Amino acid sequence: MRKREINQNQYANLTNDFFIRKIKKFDKNFNFNKDFYKNTFKKISIQTSIRVWIKKKLISFKVMMNINFHLKNQITPFEVCASITDLEFKRNILEIKKMFTKTE
Repeated sequence: MRKREINQNQYANLTNDFFIRKIKKFDKNFNFNKDFYKNTFKKISIQTSIRVWIKKKLISFKVMMNINFHLKNQITPFEVCASITDLEFKRNILEIKKMFTKTE
């Protein structure tokens, strides 16, 4: 079996700014589709984005620096993304945005 090589350039755009823009654009008009796997991936991506967005608001510096310390803790949030309904997830993200936007 051939080892799959990772192209580091494909991840070059995964910056704090990328995730922050994703949350800034997330609004009540955001829609999921009917594909469970794609929706779960979207939820994981949005959940990562909201984490970066919150930390940027609270501490205003690079947030992804300590990701290795939390690697084992990432399983639970991903399980939540797979088990929570799309509508409930959307409501939660909008509520979090609302709470942190009020403080500005």
